[in-house]
Amino acid sequence: TPALVLLLAGIALQSVAQVEIDWAWVAGLLGGPSAVSGLGEGASVLSGPSSAPEESARFLSWLRLQMEQDIHTYRSGYLEIFLAQAPEVAAQQSTFFYKRHLFEIGGMMLIGMALYRWGVLSGLRSARFYLGLAIFGFLVGGWLRGAEVFAAYQQGFDPLLAARMDTLVRDLGRLPLALGHLGLIGLLCRWPRAPRLTAALGATGRLALTHYITQTLFAITLFYGFGLGLFGQLERWQLALVCLGVWAFQIGLSVIWMARYRYGPLEWVWRSLVFGRAQSL
Repeated sequence: TPALVLLLAGIALQSVAQVEIDWAWVAGLLGGPSAVSGLGEGASVLSGPSSAPEESARFLSWLRLQMEQDIHTYRSGYLEIFLAQAPEVAAQQSTFFYKRHLFEIGGMMLIGMALYRWGVLSGLRSARFYLGLAIFGFLVGGWLRGAEVFAAYQQGFDPLLAARMDTLVRDLGRLPLALGHLGLIGLLCRWPRAPRLTAALGATGRLALTHYITQTLFAITLFYGFGLGLFGQLERWQLALVCLGVWAFQIGLSVIWMARYRYGPLEWVWRSLVFGRAQSL
C-alpha cells in the first residue's frame, strides 16, 4: 500500500542520511491514509474527462442556492449563525476528525518534530541547504498545483471539476510547498539586511495564539450580521486590503507588546493555566 511505501522510504532515508528520523517515517504512516483517500478522485480530476454539461449545470444551480443561503444566514443575528454552524462543528469534531484531521495534523506535527531535530527549524543549516529546500519545494509543489490549474483551464473551469480539485493536490502539494516556504524563511533569516523584518515576524510568532483568536474576532465583527454585516459584499481586492490591514495591525502590535512583556496576553493565560500559577510578565 502507499502507506507501506512511505514507511520503507523513511527507513531507507534514515540509513542513507545516517540520522535518526523515527518521527519522519511514523509521520509517513500517519500522513499516508490522508493522501491516499483522495488519490482516486484527484487522479480523475487531473486526467479524466469533464463532467457532462447537464451535471455541471445542476451543480452550479445548487451552488448558487447554497451561496444565497449562506449570505442570508451570515448577515443574520448571532443565534441564527450559531444554529447554522452547529451541525458543521459537530461533524468536524467527530467524523471529519477521525477521517482526515487526525492523520493530517498528526502527520504534519511529527514531520515538524523531525525537522526540528535536524536543526532545519532552528536555522542551523547552511544557506545552500535552505536554497535547495526552497527550489525543491516550489518546483514540486508548483508542478502539482500547476497540473491542477492547467487541467481546469483545459476544461473551461468547469464548476463541478473545481469542486473536486480539493482532493489529490491539496494533500500531495501541501508538504512540498510548506518546505519551499521554510527554505525561503531560512534564507531570510540568514540575510544580513533582514534582522528588523525577522525580528518583527519573530515577535508576531510569539503571539500566535493571541493573533489566531483576534483574527476570528476581527472577521466576525466585520462580516457577520451582528457586526457590520459585510458578508458577501466585498470584492476580492477589497478582501485583500482587509487582510493586509489586519496583518499590519497585528505585526505592529506584536513589536510593541514584546518590547514590554515576555508573553502575549493569551499566551500568558495559557502558560499560567498549564503551570497552575500566574506567570511573570
